[in-house]
Amino acid sequence: MKKITKKILKKREKRLAKRLFKEKLEIWKEKIIIRDEYKCQKCKHVLIAGKRHVHHIIALQAVKRNYPELLEDINNGILLCGYCHKFSPSSPHQGGFAWCEWFKYTKKEQYEYLVSKLYEYRL
Repeated sequence: MKKITKKILKKREKRLAKRLFKEKLEIWKEKIIIRDEYKCQKCKHVLIAGKRHVHHIIALQAVKRNYPELLEDINNGILLCGYCHKFSPSSPHQGGFAWCEWFKYTKKEQYEYLVSKLYEYRL
């Protein structure tokens, strides 16, 4: 019989934490897909499974490090198609300024909510 050491227990805890994190993320994504009615919020195309990109408005790494309560907040996500998410000139990954302007004016309530959350953390 194998002896359970602290090292083994730590590995198990780490695996469990990773699995729980992934499960939370999947639930968060599903909520956003339903809220956005399965449509890309930029080009308004209806998206089939496998073509949906749920984008973190405040980056996942920043959320994990600095804003943990925004991890499961659906206001920190938006549904996009692959093109609008990664390749269009105003995508969040290509044109940061153009993306911010688009988001600020088309999703005003969501934008203001996130800005207020960031200010709360700053204080």
